[in-house]
Amino acid sequence: MAKEHTSLKKLVYNSVSSSIIKGEYKPGDIINEQNLMTRFNVSKSPVREALAVLCKEKYLRALPRLGYQVVSLTSRDINEISQFRILIECGVLNAYKDHINDAFILGLKDSLDVPYHGENLSDSVWAANIGFHLKLISICENFLITETLKDMLRSQRLAYSQFYCNNPPKNQNRDSLERHKKIVSALEKGDLNLACEFLREDILYFPSK
Repeated sequence: MAKEHTSLKKLVYNSVSSSIIKGEYKPGDIINEQNLMTRFNVSKSPVREALAVLCKEKYLRALPRLGYQVVSLTSRDINEISQFRILIECGVLNAYKDHINDAFILGLKDSLDVPYHGENLSDSVWAANIGFHLKLISICENFLITETLKDMLRSQRLAYSQFYCNNPPKNQNRDSLERHKKIVSALEKGDLNLACEFLREDILYFPSK
């Protein structure tokens, strides 16, 4: 029974999160528990738990007596996320520069050997991007930093879908891979300043309206 409950929760979560990313649920839209219960023919519990996770991940916000509203991100939100990421990611590399060794570089190279293909908004492209940046800061072995960066990357993923769903920048997948290769190459050469410069460019590449 517990396994079935978890599967139902995952079903609702995956469907709703995918619909938000694809723009089927627009920023500001209200999602109703009862509608989802009817749609998936499930009880309230897995629906409520799935929506709670989406609220924790900042895709939704709970509105008492109304339902759950799709979060709408602004240019200011995007800029603040980018500034935060620069401080965290460059800060980690500088603070743990003595830990940048051959094994770490090899791990970064392995993280590049994943699918950077498909549509610009595809899950594979974003999974590759997120995986690289999490690997980059894994050198600090700090759970709080890792989880906070995950939240920021998820928010940026949502912002990208809201701003560019209908007209994404061309070659974003290929360009993302090339920027990541430059970061790894600079680290391999021992040029931390250049690596951080490329990292800033990569983070700030996300244009805002």
